Amino acid sequence: MEATSATDMWLEDLQQFTVAYKEALEKEPKIPAPSLSRRDKQSAALQFDKDRKKSQRMTQQVEQAADDPKWMNSKTKAELKDICDNRGIFFKGTHNGRTKQDYVSSLLLYASHAYNPEDFAKMTVDVLSAHLRARGLSEAGLKEDFVHRLQEDQLTANPLDKLRFQEDVLKRGLKERKVPVGSNASHSLMEKCWRSILSQEAEEEQTLKGTVKDGLLKIAAKKRIEAEGLTSKEIMQKIARWNVAKNLPVECKALAR
Repeated sequence: MEATSATDMWLEDLQQFTVAYKEALEKEPKIPAPSLSRRDKQSAALQFDKDRKKSQRMTQQVEQAADDPKWMNSKTKAELKDICDNRGIFFKGTHNGRTKQDYVSSLLLYASHAYNPEDFAKMTVDVLSAHLRARGLSEAGLKEDFVHRLQEDQLTANPLDKLRFQEDVLKRGLKERKVPVGSNASHSLMEKCWRSILSQEAEEEQTLKGTVKDGLLKIAAKKRIEAEGLTSKEIMQKIARWNVAKNLPVECKALAR
């Protein structure tokens, strides 16, 4: 008589358990799936589409808030604070002493890190003035003076250096980009890495500007990036993130220690 190994015995027990489990499962009463009428299905589909469009409009409005000073000034101080919070921008100390202009300036600084110096030449005088105020620069002179002043500042200083970010937003953003963060990583180190990532992503987006949507879709498909149903701007952002993630800034390598 051959001896049965422990592995064979374990496999035999597992097989017996599987058979018994299936038999018991078949005896369980079947709960019928809820059925919806055609009218209910159509109503649910319409509501889903309505909610989706509403969400898209809200997203577009927040994106608009980052670039349009006139739009920002039409909002209340509380609304601007919420937009800053959503973008992870925060201030030292209490919000009570902050003015509406503080929030507008912070949002403009956040938006302008993605600008090329040439972008300022396309702006109106009012928009240029708002950017000058945000950076604490003089508003004296003509439009050409405004453009030159902002272009010079853009080349010599990173607007992100004037902002601070909430730690939970930093961690979430770094996690989304698959940046390894050690348990001892400091806030300042995470912020330095985050600024570098945002700056590099902005540079990547600039290289894609002018590419038609079909071209962007081909690039996304080649990199196996899901881009169905996205706008050209959203596809550019995804491609930029993908490119930077493949070659993370040196500031991020110390986070894993």
